[in-house]
Amino acid sequence: MAPTYLPISSTTNYIVVTYNNASLIGDLYTNGIPYATVDFPNTTYSPGSYGGAGGTTENTFGNDVYGDPQFGGNIYEAR
Repeated sequence: MAPTYLPISSTTNYIVVTYNNASLIGDLYTNGIPYATVDFPNTTYSPGSYGGAGGTTENTFGNDVYGDPQFGGNIYEAR
């Protein structure tokens, strides 16, 4: 499957990612409109399990250890 990139724009875009560990469904929204949904096969994909019991070493926004282009925008809020 080819990667899908978010659109480059000179205007502010609101990006929201949700993950439901009970249903194993992740959703991506752009500007309040559903953009993509993925069904995960099991809870090993849960954000809380990344890095195992010792946690992770790459806990930074915009730092991609997979060689993807670096994030080139502003983050106004994270929860």
